[in-house]
Amino acid sequence: MILRRLTTVTHTILRRTHTTELIEYKDHTPVLLEEAIKHLDPKDNEYYIDMTFGAGGHSRKILESSDCKLITLDRDPTAFAKARKLAVEYPNRVTPLLGRFSELPNLLKEKGIKQMSIAGMLFDFGCSSMQLDNGERGFSISKNGYLDMRMDAGRDPNQITAREVLATANEQELYKIFKIYGEEKKAAKIAQTIIQARYMIKNIETTEEYSMEGHQ
Repeated sequence: MILRRLTTVTHTILRRTHTTELIEYKDHTPVLLEEAIKHLDPKDNEYYIDMTFGAGGHSRKILESSDCKLITLDRDPTAFAKARKLAVEYPNRVTPLLGRFSELPNLLKEKGIKQMSIAGMLFDFGCSSMQLDNGERGFSISKNGYLDMRMDAGRDPNQITAREVLATANEQELYKIFKIYGEEKKAAKIAQTIIQARYMIKNIETTEEYSMEGHQ
């Protein structure tokens, strides 16, 4: 039972505050990179947007494929810092933007870029290795860390962490999260176990503690 197992790892709990420290990530080659660039078909002097910059694999290939202008968007401050470095490598061709999809119209307006001038956009949805490979981000159960899971990495102080969700949501709310967003078959059991752990022992704070319910 998770309730018994939690008592054995209490001494390993990460007692730490939220961090916004930027971490350097290695470049990586995106899956289906050539196919994506082929269909985007970037042309010289046209504007394109990499809507999910990440580690910059797609953006770099776009810049190498034509003499185009590139706008990069990402809500992760670490990715944004990486995009700014790419802008230095390609002077006057890259415009790094930090924000969510919903913020794009205002961000473009601030830069004086008209929406109708965009020739193409590229999306690569989902978590990237930047989030999964870093235990401190709290996305991967293979690396123990504080249950953060904020894509913005602390950019928005009002955005709650996964740990706070597990500590405050009721059983029905947790069930809906696991069932609807996670398509988890054991959603009801997991939600019940978290509530039991919360009231009988302690709040679940790390990815290691959270992963235990999957081994029942």
